[in-house]
Parts: sequence; C-alpha cells; structure tokens
Amino acid sequence: MNANQPLNLKDVLFKVLKNKLKNPDYITLLLAYNWADICGESLAKKTKPKAVKNKTLIINVANPALSFELNFLKKDLLQRINKYIAGLNEENGGISSPHRIDYIKFSNIEIGISE
Repeated sequence: MNANQPLNLKDVLFKVLKNKLKNPDYITLLLAYNWADICGESLAKKTKPKAVKNKTLIINVANPALSFELNFLKKDLLQRINKYIAGLNEENGGISSPHRIDYIKFSNIEIGISE
C-alpha cells in the first residue's frame, strides 16, 4: 500500500479483528460479510452464517421449509464456501492458516432475516 494512499476503514477493521479473533470466528465474520457473493443475493436474504465450530458452519435459516430445501444444496454450498475460503490470503485480509468447512448445519431462526 502506498504511504500517500488513504486508509480504507473496512480494511483497517478487518486487520484488527483478524489479530483479535480466533480463526473460526474470523472466518465466520468474512463469510457473513461476503455471504451474498458466496451464495447469491436471493439466498443471502433468507440465510446468515452464524458460527464455525469444528469444521461445521452453522447457518441461520428463515424457516423450516427452506432449511429442508437447503439440505439438497449442501454439496454445492460447501463447494462455494470452501472455494471462497481457499481464495483468502494475507493480501486481502485473509486467514493465516488453511481452513476448510466439512459440514453445514441449518438452524431455524427468524430474527434479522427477511423472506
């Protein structure tokens, strides 16, 4: 980065959080921030990444019917998520050690998710 170039607040915040958060929490933050790019705008309006625990991503889903439907899309969603995680690197505020999501668990919750 050029010394005369203004700092982007988002980049500064992500860099600080990267150093303060545990790796799974930082990955959850990055997934949540980029969720629409990862899974598409329509699905992002009805789902939100909640946490990464033991290589399992917990995703909040707007309703049980959607949760059932998403079970059929788990493989594709896992591929998209892991492709995104694999693309993270130090230059763009990524993670310092390799990480991968092996499983997805859906949690039905309506708070903060629009249908």
